[in-house]
Amino acid sequence: MPAQIEAPLDSSQFIVGRHTFFDFGPPTDYYEIFVVKQADDGSKVQKITLTPEVNKCYAPAKVELAEGISKSPVVELLGGLDPCRISEKELKKERGRKKQEQVYSGAHVTLQVQCGGKSRIIRTDVLEKDWFLANPHTPRDTSWTMQVLRKLDEATGPGVMDKPFFAMPQDNNPAPGLTDPLLIDSLESGKLDALFPDAPDKASDVYKASLVTPLKPTVQLVSSVPVQPTDLKIPMFPPLARIVSVEGLISSFLTIDSEGNVSSVDQIDGPKLLQGVAKDALLQSKFPPGIKITFNFQLNCHVSPKP
Repeated sequence: MPAQIEAPLDSSQFIVGRHTFFDFGPPTDYYEIFVVKQADDGSKVQKITLTPEVNKCYAPAKVELAEGISKSPVVELLGGLDPCRISEKELKKERGRKKQEQVYSGAHVTLQVQCGGKSRIIRTDVLEKDWFLANPHTPRDTSWTMQVLRKLDEATGPGVMDKPFFAMPQDNNPAPGLTDPLLIDSLESGKLDALFPDAPDKASDVYKASLVTPLKPTVQLVSSVPVQPTDLKIPMFPPLARIVSVEGLISSFLTIDSEGNVSSVDQIDGPKLLQGVAKDALLQSKFPPGIKITFNFQLNCHVSPKP
């Protein structure tokens, strides 16, 4: 039977850091920080997800906030096990599983609790077999960690396992940011970096990088010969063109009907990845007869090639 919660554990709050890594991507690494505090109606759970930069132009570093309420008090979220009494020797033995087999994906978990007024860090490693095998033989303390995290995920909504495999350009509907000044200070000052020892990124660095707003690509009308359109639909910049850094001029000759609608795009020149969106936009526009039009697609952000 698990040990019951008792002094000297401070059962009013705890923090969990989860570094999830994958063998596909990018991104290949995600960092989540759960801040759990006792509330009148259970426990308040804040989840901060930090995603490192994949590409400064279309997939910069990102910080997302999710909040929720668990009906369970902190003691129940911890599953009746006193983390202050977990054996460090046993934890080290469980973490040693990584050396016995090849590990491609998994999670490094750090739980921070207050024991007798002092902070204690409890580290466990979740392997991919713990996620996917029917009988993974997950050791006790690692299994307990997974159960705690499962409850926290239920309170805060979908996690990094539900994110797309590859980063795609996203300019609209940004995720809620951080507003708690104490939490912001803890992140920015590096106080929470200890939750991710030996990780390829520091939480503070990812947070600071997320504050830099990248320039967005633009599409502008360069010329319309011999007259200006009466109702112009500006094309969207294709996501795939952004990923592979394609930009440039798209020029086209149009056939206009008697009502000013584009009946056909007779010729279109320029990068192939940009022609489709340009043609679709032109077919939704209105012009006087006899028009040649040119769009300029500009990324406005470039990644220097690696030496």
